[in-house]
Amino acid sequence: MSTASFVKIHVSFWLIVFVILGISPASAQEFGYGLRVSGTLNDAEPRMVYTFTGLRGDVIAIDLSVTSGDLDPMLTLVDSVGTVVAQSDDGTTAGRGVRDLRLDSLHIPRSDQYSLIVGRFGYQLGTTSGAYSLAVDRIG
Repeated sequence: MSTASFVKIHVSFWLIVFVILGISPASAQEFGYGLRVSGTLNDAEPRMVYTFTGLRGDVIAIDLSVTSGDLDPMLTLVDSVGTVVAQSDDGTTAGRGVRDLRLDSLHIPRSDQYSLIVGRFGYQLGTTSGAYSLAVDRIG
């Protein structure tokens, strides 16, 4: 298979995944281990999608901290075929804010492109808004 054919198939596949998940490809942002990003969710932008490459056997931690507003965040991690790997809502970790979320010691089941969806509770129907800080780190 030529590189051009592979790229065309790969792009077509991702467009199908984004349509199935209701995610606009323009809203997906490349992301990686050890990076921290900030964002804001509101009526105009009720969710953001960050993609990263995970390798089978990686153990990761995902941290989301609400930095302003009344944001009630949700995290969902899906693989390239839309299978939910992990999700979290309403975190209450000792020493952290009530609305901060942490997915700890997640085992990546297979080498793949993963999408981390950060949304407010209720997505388009939600009423909360605010800023957040997000990080995905490889642990162990």
